Amino acid sequence: MLTLIAARGRLAATFTLMVCLPAMAQTETPTADELTRCARANAPQETFKQHAELETVRADGDSRTLYIRLLARKSRDGVDANLRVLNPPDLSGMSFLVLADADEGDAMFTFVPALNRSRRVTGNASSQSLWGTDFTYADVRQLLGTVGGGTATRRADSSYRGTPVHVLDLTPAEQTEIDYARIVMALEPTHCVPVHVQFLSESDAVIRELEVDPESIEQAGERHFARRMTMYNRQTQSRTRVELSRVEFDETIPRRAFHPRGYESVD
Repeated sequence: MLTLIAARGRLAATFTLMVCLPAMAQTETPTADELTRCARANAPQETFKQHAELETVRADGDSRTLYIRLLARKSRDGVDANLRVLNPPDLSGMSFLVLADADEGDAMFTFVPALNRSRRVTGNASSQSLWGTDFTYADVRQLLGTVGGGTATRRADSSYRGTPVHVLDLTPAEQTEIDYARIVMALEPTHCVPVHVQFLSESDAVIRELEVDPESIEQAGERHFARRMTMYNRQTQSRTRVELSRVEFDETIPRRAFHPRGYESVD
């Protein structure tokens, strides 16, 4: 569903959530700029496709599973993405479109089959849950970019599940459309794959936390991506597990998949 993708640089990743990033030249102390370039340098040459299973478990133990497909393409300003619900039947056909725009700000649209209409997602609506999961509309937009779009600061190296990581502190540029103040992202040092992402409030409380399973990181050509990850909502005590399948790079995708009029008609 959510692909953590390297793009021009707003924080995919990864609702993309596929993490695909390149190996970086090893230096003793890479700067924030070097890590940012590493983390956004491996967007697909043209396009990618993937399917994802998203299981959301609430605090009371109730759970629901969505099956979605994601289409994405590299654009002038980053990565455009089209998400569509395949199952369950009551949500089937619901779609979400993100169009990267460096000058005007990214545009987001959602389509509801029952209403047979598409609407633009703006303002506070972008911080609402996406299809009942622990991801918001804004998370999708941010994660598709992986790093940047605001201010990136290098923090001291740390470790994640026993593995050394580089750490970036990211302050998104568009504060009014998100429910967090900044992001702390841990990158696996060899390929700059984000393995741990914390979404923090103004008071530094953790709002949501994305954890990637390092054992699920795979290589496809020059790209590396993670098949399994989980988003935790620390406020509601719920979580959404993501598992990717049918990952394909640089396949033909109809142009209408990324147009505000027609994106919902692409299977």
